[in-house]
Amino acid sequence: MINDLGITLDQELQFHDHIDKSCCKALKTLRFIKRVSLEFNFISPLKALFCALIRSILEYDVVIRDPSSASSVNHLERIQRKFLSFAAMVLHNDHLPHEYNLVIKRLGLKILADRQISANNVFLRNLKNGSTDCSVLLSLILKSLASSPSNLPVFHSFLHHELLS
Repeated sequence: MINDLGITLDQELQFHDHIDKSCCKALKTLRFIKRVSLEFNFISPLKALFCALIRSILEYDVVIRDPSSASSVNHLERIQRKFLSFAAMVLHNDHLPHEYNLVIKRLGLKILADRQISANNVFLRNLKNGSTDCSVLLSLILKSLASSPSNLPVFHSFLHHELLS
């Protein structure tokens, strides 16, 4: 087990244990939020608590670990869905079971997978523009994209075009 800067890796350099720890920490925080905010009637305090205390845990190091496996993404998204279900109950927002699109829109949130893609895009733009200084990583990405764009499926085609131009 390797632990560096709050990121836990196993011997195969996988993030499964780290994602499990993050989810446990986020669930504990969600239970706390549920206890304190049961009487809330407004969107903004609930959203602020979620963004500050839960989403920050789930998105910490998202560019590094990039949970691309379906089970990792579902594990993280499940925490957000639990919060959305609670928020819908507190705000008296009727929704179908397991259908959270209306609640997400009402709270003005995005699903974590979309925010992850945005974070990756910002990181790549900063890498390209020199705001993030890591020329070795940039050259490796450019080589990989030039040889086969399918090597990095998480990057959108517009980023492929942007990095190679």
